[in-house]
Amino acid sequence: MIRPAWNARLAAAGLVAIALAGACSTSTRRGGSSGGSATPTGVATATPISTATPVGTPPSPTPWRTPAGSYIVVAGGNQNGAVSLNEVEVAPINSNGSIGAWTAYANAFPTPVPSSGPGTSGTSGMWAVNTGGSNPHFLYGNASAPGGTTYSFVDEVETAGFTGGLLGAFFQAAPTTNSTSVWMEAVCDDSFVYRIESTTGYGTAMVGPLAAGAVTSWTAQTAIGIDLDNAAVAEASGHIYTLGGRDSGVTVISTIYRAAVTSPGVVGAWSQAGVLPGVWRRGPHQGLGVPMPGQNYLYVIGGSWGSGNTTDCYVAAVDTSGNIGAWQSVAPLPAGMDYGDAVSYRTGAGTFVAAIAGRNGSTDSSTVYYAQIGSGGTLGAWQSAPPLATGRNMAAAVVF
Repeated sequence: MIRPAWNARLAAAGLVAIALAGACSTSTRRGGSSGGSATPTGVATATPISTATPVGTPPSPTPWRTPAGSYIVVAGGNQNGAVSLNEVEVAPINSNGSIGAWTAYANAFPTPVPSSGPGTSGTSGMWAVNTGGSNPHFLYGNASAPGGTTYSFVDEVETAGFTGGLLGAFFQAAPTTNSTSVWMEAVCDDSFVYRIESTTGYGTAMVGPLAAGAVTSWTAQTAIGIDLDNAAVAEASGHIYTLGGRDSGVTVISTIYRAAVTSPGVVGAWSQAGVLPGVWRRGPHQGLGVPMPGQNYLYVIGGSWGSGNTTDCYVAAVDTSGNIGAWQSVAPLPAGMDYGDAVSYRTGAGTFVAAIAGRNGSTDSSTVYYAQIGSGGTLGAWQSAPPLATGRNMAAAVVF
């Protein structure tokens, strides 16, 4: 449910939250291009990456890991804030780190119509993870369907097995949670899924244990202390981070919040852990943690520094205690991107980051780029990969 106080804040900002039929769905302007925004602030001048202060060697990235990439799956999304997509596209990852041609699996995703019943979710703005293990699944939740200036969010989680480059049929993967993650990502350690609930007036860590590719229940743990949405969620050095986003659905922030995973499935207290180079939003799937041998990193890829979108990309090293080093500018994207997807993967040739689809201005994009991570977290020049068959924003991308 959405708290009255939250409705009051939305109304004060010219935003509306409407309960749909049943307790499983809400409608809100959060995250849309017409939502509230802060007064833009300048992006800080970044220090060259070569001057970054070295940090300690992190623990083994397992089970928090950069997946050995064989395929990228892109599912759902919307076009022009008006049309939901149920298309799934899959591309192979080549041994040299390049990305192959995309194959569309029509109607593999649940029908893109919001509903209080299972199996009929909208297909925008969801979080998604690879559940890992010997039986990996594409697990997603809290999908939405656009309707002009509002989005209808469905409080539901579904899953589909992924084998040999093929995504199976979806089925409901968890009981109704009565808590929705609005424009937020999630992370997974192969045993638990960690996401941030963001519709009851305060951000709270929600943790769900995995069994057979599904979440069996959700447990509310520690609250961040602000009403957060539109933020990226990432993991590095045994900590979960939120990167930027909006406070109370209105004020764009640069703050980074951090909480330690004190044991599998247990999230400790949240605290401020630094700031981004400027206020940042519209990239809930464009911030990610990348564990690498000897060093862990956080990246923000494109997004919006207060208004419009950007090609700017930044990296920061994370030490063994979860402390974040200085943010450094790395190779910019060839084109601006917000509400797209950024994923990481490794092959025998190294570790890579891919930037997929999203929006460039007001245009839905089908472009795909990839870049190799080099010494000190630098990114090599972005390379073009085959485009998606269908341009989209607010989709979900997962590496298998």
